[in-house]
Amino acid sequence: MTKKEPTVYVDADACPHKETIDTWGADKNMAIVFVASSAHASNKMYEAETVMVENEPEAADMYIWNHVSAGDLVIADDHGLAAIALEKGASVLSFRGKRWKKGDEEWLLAGRYAGVLAKQGKQRVKGPKAISPEERQRFFEGLKVFETGDSASKW
Repeated sequence: MTKKEPTVYVDADACPHKETIDTWGADKNMAIVFVASSAHASNKMYEAETVMVENEPEAADMYIWNHVSAGDLVIADDHGLAAIALEKGASVLSFRGKRWKKGDEEWLLAGRYAGVLAKQGKQRVKGPKAISPEERQRFFEGLKVFETGDSASKW
């Protein structure tokens, strides 16, 4: 049985790094899949494969969950998706450069649950702050770590 080459799945609806990921993937001959809801359709052309899903809550997450496997990379800020991907043996990189690792699932799910409770209580939840230069640099470093194939020891 031959080993599958890793695929990079990007939760593309809110990803601020699509151009960077696309260029990196093309340069490294990496399989990149941008997954976005139809509400976030764009005329922008990428080298990466783009998958459009229904404009339903969690549709992009479900697509990634159904396709990701051990050794892949998921780029997302969604804590629920991150926890699921980790359980499947994938690496997870947030838009801010946080490299989630096996064992972080409980913390990720607790954070997601707190967010759901806030929405149900009709609490106004502020959007994320702008990505800092340091976070952008950490994101690029995370791509490099994954690229080396040594993510298990450096992740």
